[in-house]
Amino acid sequence: KAEALRFGLADRVTWQLGDGVAAATDGEYDLVYWNQTLHMQPDVDFAMARSIECLRPGGVLAVDSYVGPSRFQYDDTTLEAAARFRETLPGRLLRAADGGTLPVTPLRVPLEKMVAQSPHLAPDSGRILDVVRSRLPGAAIRHTGGCIYQLGLSGVLANIDLERDAWVLSEVLLLDRVLCDLGHSLFAVMIGRKAAPVRPDVGFVDAVP
Repeated sequence: KAEALRFGLADRVTWQLGDGVAAATDGEYDLVYWNQTLHMQPDVDFAMARSIECLRPGGVLAVDSYVGPSRFQYDDTTLEAAARFRETLPGRLLRAADGGTLPVTPLRVPLEKMVAQSPHLAPDSGRILDVVRSRLPGAAIRHTGGCIYQLGLSGVLANIDLERDAWVLSEVLLLDRVLCDLGHSLFAVMIGRKAAPVRPDVGFVDAVP
């Protein structure tokens, strides 16, 4: 609120703290933006349906989210890719905070344990891409990686010196780009526009980019 006031925008911003999906008003917003929160929703299809209902015709839905397997149940290819990367790292980068050594192969937490310990984490994330394609046909979807920067750097990032280890981060971005091209990505950015109704005076439906 202080920042909005400082930039002279206080009269143009309405603040609400609570369940945005339930509290939002239909047909009122120009933009609905999910920033690393959509994968926390227990029912992704419901969340997307409500988001679109809340948009004005022509409004934009933007999502930046984890879109990997629900409950972080990574497939073998993803885990192997992360492990191969970690094998290339010097030992000093695999030092654990307690003085031990980080595992080379990232662990897949058993489903039952994940549900018991963190029931809110990625309960329905595996459906996000299909739901966005279904609810917003023509939405632009850009995969942004994560097999390496999410898993390969797990526990490692705190040990990286930005000057000494710049090559590590360059390698991470390169490998994730290659894996994206091969169809392996844990994160994505999605942007689509709610179709406007038919305009009788013109006789066409606004395009959905």
